[in-house]
Amino acid sequence: MDWMLDEYEIIVGEKRPATFTGKSIEKGGSKGRTEATGRGGVIIMQRILKAIQNDTNLKGKKPQDITIAIQGFGNVGLYFGILAQELGYKIVAVSDSKGGIIKSKKVKGKEQKVLEVQIEELGPLDIRLVSECKKEKGSLSGCYCSGGVCDLNGGTLITNGELLELPVDILIPSALENVIDSENMRNIRARIIIEMANGPITEEAYEYLSKKGVVIVPDVLANSGGVTVSYLEWVQGKQGYWWNEEEVNTKLVSLMEKATDDIIAHMKNRKISMKQSAFEVAIKRIAGGLAT
Repeated sequence: MDWMLDEYEIIVGEKRPATFTGKSIEKGGSKGRTEATGRGGVIIMQRILKAIQNDTNLKGKKPQDITIAIQGFGNVGLYFGILAQELGYKIVAVSDSKGGIIKSKKVKGKEQKVLEVQIEELGPLDIRLVSECKKEKGSLSGCYCSGGVCDLNGGTLITNGELLELPVDILIPSALENVIDSENMRNIRARIIIEMANGPITEEAYEYLSKKGVVIVPDVLANSGGVTVSYLEWVQGKQGYWWNEEEVNTKLVSLMEKATDDIIAHMKNRKISMKQSAFEVAIKRIAGGLAT
């Protein structure tokens, strides 16, 4: 993006920092952009929980009692996990392209199948330490980190498929599309799915899970934090004044919460799914010429 901006400014013969977004800070990029997609997902998760806890069996649960599994340990999944954990949520499983980990000594090989594990048997993972361990080792294997310590023998390797079917409260698919399909949809036990990846649920699985009462936060809302901060980067470039990271994050919270509230209100008013509501709200905004 830096290169394209440089070339464009040479062509037009003047500085135009708002022309491209996703730039480095030195070239007029926005602070907070790296974590923005994961941060936006966490903001939305909290807003969704506040709005629908009475409609689920999560009513009265505190963050430390709400379990989360994250498929995908790249930028989005990593920062979602870090930020959610800082708020007290219990991250019990993470995975990358090679597979995942859970912190449990009770699940060993054929002695007990992962899909038979009880959620009480899973301990919390320290996501920052897991990330550091993975960078050092090159994989998640053995990175059973919790409470400031990584225990090589304190957990179990699982597949990406097994992670999706864990009995967690919230499932975060943040890797590939179509990972939840007709083959595994009947085994999904999460109460809420937040689509941090693009299209991680097939249409057939979406219909099935929705009828079962699973709350699905659509990707068009869930992972919009990144493009929202790109919009904020454009605004900063247009005005020639750049905010500090706290200011960017404050504006991100405001925009994410407003979008979520609008979609939930429209969903309840029309008695439709959150996915349909998100698209209807988006179309109404475009048709009305609204910027937010």
